[in-house]
Amino acid sequence: MSESGGIGLFGELKRRNVFRVAIAYVIVTWLLLQVVDILVPMLTLPEWVGRLVFLLLIVGFPIALLFAWAFELTPEGVKLEKNVDRSESIAHVTGHKLDRTIIGVLVVALAAAVYVNFSEDEKPASIPVRTEQDAAAFEVTATAGKPSIAVLPFANRSANESDAFFVDGMHDDLLTQLAKISGLKVISRTSVLKYRDTEKSMKVIGDELGVKALLEGGVQRAGDRIRINVQLIDAGTDEHLWAETYNRELTVDNIFEIQAEISLEIANALHAALSPDEHKRISDRPTDSIAAYEAYLIGRQRLATRNTDAIEESIDYFRIAVKEDENFADAIGSMAEAYLIQINSGTLSLEEALTEVRPLVAKLTELKQESGIVYNAMGGLAEYEGDIELAEAYYRKAIEVSPGYTTAYVWLALLLSNFTGDFEGAAELYQTAADLDPMATLPRYNLATQLSSLGLRDEAMAEIRKGIEIDPNVATPYSYGGSLIAGSFGRLAEGLAWAQKGGSIDKAHIGGIAGHYLALGDFASARLWRESYDDFNPGTSWAGEQNIALLQYEGKTQEAAEVAIGLLDRPRDTAYFPEVLRAIRDHFLNVEREDDAIEAYRSIYPELLHETPDVNRANVQAAVDLVLLLREVGESADASVLAERTFPVLADTPVFATFGRSLLEVELHAILGDRNKAINALSDIVDSGWTTYVSPNNRNLASIVNDPEYLRLMEVITVRVDAERAKVRDMEEQGLLARTPDDLAKVRFELGL
Repeated sequence: MSESGGIGLFGELKRRNVFRVAIAYVIVTWLLLQVVDILVPMLTLPEWVGRLVFLLLIVGFPIALLFAWAFELTPEGVKLEKNVDRSESIAHVTGHKLDRTIIGVLVVALAAAVYVNFSEDEKPASIPVRTEQDAAAFEVTATAGKPSIAVLPFANRSANESDAFFVDGMHDDLLTQLAKISGLKVISRTSVLKYRDTEKSMKVIGDELGVKALLEGGVQRAGDRIRINVQLIDAGTDEHLWAETYNRELTVDNIFEIQAEISLEIANALHAALSPDEHKRISDRPTDSIAAYEAYLIGRQRLATRNTDAIEESIDYFRIAVKEDENFADAIGSMAEAYLIQINSGTLSLEEALTEVRPLVAKLTELKQESGIVYNAMGGLAEYEGDIELAEAYYRKAIEVSPGYTTAYVWLALLLSNFTGDFEGAAELYQTAADLDPMATLPRYNLATQLSSLGLRDEAMAEIRKGIEIDPNVATPYSYGGSLIAGSFGRLAEGLAWAQKGGSIDKAHIGGIAGHYLALGDFASARLWRESYDDFNPGTSWAGEQNIALLQYEGKTQEAAEVAIGLLDRPRDTAYFPEVLRAIRDHFLNVEREDDAIEAYRSIYPELLHETPDVNRANVQAAVDLVLLLREVGESADASVLAERTFPVLADTPVFATFGRSLLEVELHAILGDRNKAINALSDIVDSGWTTYVSPNNRNLASIVNDPEYLRLMEVITVRVDAERAKVRDMEEQGLLARTPDDLAKVRFELGL
C-alpha cells in the first residue's frame, strides 16, 4: 500500500512526478501548436481547427496532472498509485526518464523557436523567383475553384453629396482588404463600378462577373457618426447569407474594425480559410489619422482612372495623407506607383520619376509593412533601376500578400514579357487579371498581346472583341486590334481602319497610325500622321520611336540616330527599343564609332554580351542586330556564339506575332553569309502570306538584296502591298478611312465586329 505521510503535499507531488509531467505537457503543447500553426494554412483548413486543438490541449492539462497523481507506471504496467507498495515503487526511475524526455523535447522546442524567428526575420530578404519547377506553386494565386465575390458600389446615404468620395473610398478599401485573402476570388473595382445604380438582377450580375456571391450596402455619414449596412447575397438563389448594420463613432479605429469584421464575416460565410498572416494583415490598422485616410481614399480613386490629370491629382492627395501620417505605408506606396506610371505616360522622365520614388521606397523599407501596394512599388523601382530578379521577386510577393491586387499581376506580366521572354507566364498572369476584372477592357488588351506573342492570333482577336463588347468607347482594343489584323493577318487596309477608329476615340492613339502607313510603304502619309501626333503629344518616346522608323525607311540614318540617342535614357520596357538601337548601330557604323555602338547595346541588353549570351523572345531582335555589329568590329567568334544562341529562340518564335520572328531569321542567315538559308527562310515567309513593305535600307539584308531570287520574292510582297494600298484609296473615297487626322470625325467606320 502507498504511504504519503511525512513528506507533505509538495513532496508527494514531486515524488509522483506531477511537476515533471506538467513541464513536459507544456513544452509538448507549445510544439504541437507550432505544428498546427504551419499545417492549418498549408492544408487550407478552417481557422477553427487551430482553436479546437488549443482548447483540447487546455482541457487535457488537468487530466494529465490528475493521471500523474493517481497512477504510476510499474514493470507490470499502469496501476493506481494507492495499489503500489512504496518499497516496490519505481517512480524515481520514471522521473529520471521524464527528465531526459523534457531535456530532449526542450532542445527540439528551442530549435523550432530559433527556426521560426529566423524565418520570420529573413522573409522579406528571401523572396522566391518563379522557375519552371515552381510553376505549379504559382497556381495558388489562380482564381479557379475559389469562392468568388463581387462587392457592388456602396450607396451614399448621407445628406451631403460631397461624402460620395468618402463612400467610394470605403468601398475601394474594403476591396483592398478582401484582396488580401488568398482563398477568395474578389472582382476588381473597375468591373464592379459598372453596376452602380444598376437595375440588373443579382443573378444576371453574378453571371456577368462570374461570381457566386455579391455584397451590397450603403454608408451614411452624419457629423462624427457613421452607419454602414451590408448584406451578403447568394447570386444564384438571391438568398441572404449574412447581413449586419454598424452604427458607430467615426474614428479610424472603428472604420478599420468594421472593415476587418466585414472581411472576416465574408470569408466565414463563403468558407474561405485565412492563414494567420492574412488574419493579421486584415486586422492591422494602416493609419491613426482620419484625415490621412480620407485623402488616401480619394487618391486611390484618382489613380485608378490612369488619366494623366487624375494621376497628378492622386499624387497631391497622397502627399496630404503622408503629411498627416508619415508612416502611412499604403499612401507612400501609392504615391510611388503614381510616379512610376507617369514614366510610361511620358509625363515624367525616368530620372525625374526615380528621384521622387527612391526616398519613398526607402521609407517603405524602413517601415517593414506588408501589403500588395508596398511590394508592388518596391518592385517598380527595382525594375526601373535594372534589378530584374529583385523586381520579379517583389511583384510575386505583392501577389502573395494581396492575391486580388490586379496591378501586381499586370506589372509582373509586363516584366516577364519585356525582360525574360516568358510569354506563357505573362499570358497566365494576364488571364488571372482578366478573371479578377472581367468587365475591364485593359486586361483583355493585355491578354490579347500575350496570346498574339504565342502565335494564337484567333484567340487574341477574340479577346480584343470581348474588350470592345465590354466598352466600345475605349481606344486601346481598336488600336491593338488594328496592329494584329495588319501584322498577323496581312489585311493592312482593314487594320488601318481599326487603328483610325482608336485614334478617333483618343488622340493619344494617333501615334500608332503612322506605323500602318509605313507597312503600306506610304511615307508621305506616315509622316503626316506622325507629325500630327507629335503636335498633340510632343517629346514622348512613342513619337520618337515612330520618327526613327520613318527616318530609317527613308534611309536617313544620321537623323534617325540623333532621335534614338535622345531616347537612351528611357526605360527598356518598350517593344521598339531594338529599333532604337538599330538606328544607333547603323549610324555609328557609318561614322566608324563602333565602340560607342557596342556600349549602347551593353547599356540596354548587357545579357547579350555575356560570355554565354542570354537570348530570349524579348531581346531576340537586338541579338540579331548585335551579331552584325560584332562581325563588323572583327569579333567573329563572339558573333558566332551569339548567333548559335539566337537560332533556337527564332525557331520557337511564331512568324506572325508580337515580338514575332518576321524577317529576323532571314536577316541572321544573311548576316552570316548563308545565302541559301536566307532565301529559303524568306520564301517560307512569303508563302505563308507575308504582306508588309520591306525597306531596302535594312542593313541586315545587305548581302542578299541584289540576289535575283530575293528580288523576285520582294516583287511578290510588293504586289500584295500595292493591292492593300489600293483598298485604302477606295475606302478613303467611300468615307470609310480618313486621309488626314482632321478627317477622323467624318469617317463612317465599318469594322465588321
